[in-house]
Amino acid sequence: MKILVVGNRIPWPLHDGGAMATYNLLKGLSNTHELTYFSFNTKKHFNDARSHNENFTFCEVVTAEIDATPNTKQAIINTVFRKNSYFLSRYKNEAAETKLIEILVNGSYDLAIIEGLYSSNFLKIIRENSNVPVVYRAHNVESEIWARNTANTRNTLKKSFLKIQTNRLQSEEITLINEVDAIVSISPADSHYFKQNSKTEIFQYLPGFPFRIREKSKLQPMRMFHIGSMEWDANNEAVEWFLRKVWPLVLSVYPEAEFHVAGKGLSASDNRFFMKGVYNHAEVENAEEFMINHGVCVVPLKAGSGIRMKLLQAMSLGIPCVSTTIGAQGIELNNNPVLIADDPKTFAKQVVSLLSDHRKAIELGKTARKYIDAHHNVAQNLEQLNIFLQQVTHH
Repeated sequence: MKILVVGNRIPWPLHDGGAMATYNLLKGLSNTHELTYFSFNTKKHFNDARSHNENFTFCEVVTAEIDATPNTKQAIINTVFRKNSYFLSRYKNEAAETKLIEILVNGSYDLAIIEGLYSSNFLKIIRENSNVPVVYRAHNVESEIWARNTANTRNTLKKSFLKIQTNRLQSEEITLINEVDAIVSISPADSHYFKQNSKTEIFQYLPGFPFRIREKSKLQPMRMFHIGSMEWDANNEAVEWFLRKVWPLVLSVYPEAEFHVAGKGLSASDNRFFMKGVYNHAEVENAEEFMINHGVCVVPLKAGSGIRMKLLQAMSLGIPCVSTTIGAQGIELNNNPVLIADDPKTFAKQVVSLLSDHRKAIELGKTARKYIDAHHNVAQNLEQLNIFLQQVTHH
């Protein structure tokens, strides 16, 4: 098939879960389909033509430059005088729409995929300029993330703004899932939400990792880590909660313990991490190498939706993980592939149990890797996705 994928950013470098999810999908689909990826080239995630040529040899990439940086003045104007979502309106751009029209008119596509909610403004353009079936590939339930962020916000004015904008975002998200021809969901929880709010056909595509003959983790004693984009508020809040509530409890048992934090947007001079036993690595070049060498993975998220790609990546490496229920959303917990804790005392207890029992930590890592091999095998999951996409084009 000839497939057009529209996105809101260039998924490179692979320093966050969103980039990994989009890049892996593009690369996977390109094995059996002719692919064009049309996307905004945002100021925040800007890539030059050389990067496109070097890192996207498997598909054609067409971009439209845009500055979608949040603007306080525009956010206030939108909230007071308009009724649409400010979060989505930042990605409305006439020049990009004109370029997409040219692609649709000059190309002959069998299928279009909208990659994430922030690309949803393109649906109208696709409908008006082609008869191609459209699939929405949801990275998460975006309004659910913002609802949880709103609930965790202390500032009264910010909370009021977020509540208004979250309601608008939810309304536009529900409209989208009822206007596309099919939905590809990333987790069971998200699939359940979409089924409750739409009659559109849904396929659950779990992101995959290559099968590993053996786990790569070099489990270092007395070490734990968190890695994730610190440009995302939920990750900042998660790390701050861990350091404020959990870390002192861990140190009270093991004063020699080390907590290593890394991620995109993290400054090496960030004074939040000038604490005993805490090591700030800022943005690391190789996330996998960082994970392998820094012990137990902790995912203390209090807000989010979809599925945590960095958690899955750690599990695929045979790394033992401790997470909140929200952090582990999308993972079947029947066989305990991840230790779960939602309050500081229990979280610290779970971490300490792995630091004190090396054998238990290794066994948990093996269980995690087996889970990934069974549920997130990239070749197996892509084959099922391809079958579904073929069915959509023949409806």
